[in-house]
Amino acid sequence: MNILFLTSTYLPNPSANGINSKSIIEELKKRGHQVTCISVQRNGETDVEIIHDTGIHRLPPSRYSQLIEKHANKKLLTAMLRITRSVKLIWLLHDFPNHDPQQAKRIRQKAQNLHFQKHFDLVIGVHKPYSNIAALLEFKRHNPDVPCIAYYLDLTNSHLKPKLMPQPIYEWLCFKADMRIFAALDLVLIAKKGERVYKSGKYDIVRRKIEYVDFPTLVISDKNYDNPRIDDDQSAGSSISLVFAGTLDRQYRNPEYLFKCMQAASKNLGNIEFHIYGRGNCDDIIDTYAGTASLKIIKHGLVSHETVVQALNSADFLVNISNTIEDAVPSKIFELFSTGKPVINVVFLKNDPTRAYFDKYPVSFCLEGWQPIGNQPGKLAEFMQKNIGMVIDSGLIEESFRANKPEYIVDLIEKTQFLSNSSSGGI
Repeated sequence: MNILFLTSTYLPNPSANGINSKSIIEELKKRGHQVTCISVQRNGETDVEIIHDTGIHRLPPSRYSQLIEKHANKKLLTAMLRITRSVKLIWLLHDFPNHDPQQAKRIRQKAQNLHFQKHFDLVIGVHKPYSNIAALLEFKRHNPDVPCIAYYLDLTNSHLKPKLMPQPIYEWLCFKADMRIFAALDLVLIAKKGERVYKSGKYDIVRRKIEYVDFPTLVISDKNYDNPRIDDDQSAGSSISLVFAGTLDRQYRNPEYLFKCMQAASKNLGNIEFHIYGRGNCDDIIDTYAGTASLKIIKHGLVSHETVVQALNSADFLVNISNTIEDAVPSKIFELFSTGKPVINVVFLKNDPTRAYFDKYPVSFCLEGWQPIGNQPGKLAEFMQKNIGMVIDSGLIEESFRANKPEYIVDLIEKTQFLSNSSSGGI
């Protein structure tokens, strides 16, 4: 098949959703399919590039996103931009949650132009951003014979509710948007967490189009990485290394509770180096704790995915900070599991959905962010002392998380009857 993927920021510096797309795309290519991507352009990236035999066509982010990123350090200006945008969104309620209709139009036009050249057998749009889904809907209306799949890595209701919007109106708008998409497209892949949302009888009319899938980021590397704990004599006196990779956000993924626990735990552990890869709006929080004598926090910013993979596989411990948004599962946890390294999981909700996955992972420790600090640092230090240098057998991990391998989703795509019937190139 000749496939078009509408994703978010992709290679060489993919977002979390870009990493999910990458896992599926690489598996599709292993099976002989051709894949083209439309992604969001970051600073320094070209409009068109071929990486790992995948043609990547990049579009600039929305004007609002560009302004927010440009003026991220100007609090007053960013506050004014957010207020202006909130007022604008009132006029876009009829199209909720498509906050960037112009961006969606640009994506659809690019997809249409590429389709004219390449004649795609299948188009897959990834949420988030929602502009991909809105663009996919318009593409389907103009090309009804081309199978189209909406891939919801994030549910529609994962969009933060506008502060002044009543909850019933928010839920109705999410439902209306879902029905508009589900009815028009050929297949909808929804993150497993959505099963609770979509079991309602009001979705019965489109239920046959829904398939629930888990995050496909469990990819066991065949590369050998340096392990700082192989030689005990060599590691004597060295720092314990921790790695976090992802976005930090003071509203929904705040690292301060973790830092407090790590600061206290370091008194029993010696020197700790905490490496942070990614970006966010928590630099002031990081700087507050970075100067502790026994806890060194190192910010690496945005780096290539290959660099992150190297760091994850070379660390002593990996860190996940879960969201405070209900039903949100960070897809990167399966990338952490694929390393076999001990993982520290920070949760803020008693019903945090990541707990079910971490309960299946043999070496993990949970910090409960709603608890007083109390004796948690002591338990954390004990966990780290006991498990430093531990690496879980990859076969055990694959057996426990079979549904999180990219092969699972690609099997589903290939077994879908309408795709095999419509594919001009065969499967």
